[in-house]
Amino acid sequence: MFDFEHISNKDFKNNDRDDFANTVCKILYSKFSGKLDKIYNSGELKLIYDQFEEHVRNIYELIDTHIPLFSFYELKREEADKGKGNWDMDEKEFDEAMIRTRKACIDYYCA
Repeated sequence: MFDFEHISNKDFKNNDRDDFANTVCKILYSKFSGKLDKIYNSGELKLIYDQFEEHVRNIYELIDTHIPLFSFYELKREEADKGKGNWDMDEKEFDEAMIRTRKACIDYYCA
């Protein structure tokens, strides 16, 4: 979960679904100058996430390993739900997942 090690592998290629999602996420990331909390609080990330969830086949398979901004959205939602969301993590695991996800957002969207 929330393991984005493949980022450093320049030959890594999963499929067009994550490429498409990450292209859209990069635009959103740039719009808010990489300020993840502003992106989350704007409501735009929720709209995009919901559209992908509705219209892109099996996007859930890629979120916690290939689409860091969507992972960030899910983690923030988990945090707001006080741990009653989709992920069964203790506080330490949650903090580590958030650190990895924030780093992955930089790696993916600042290049």
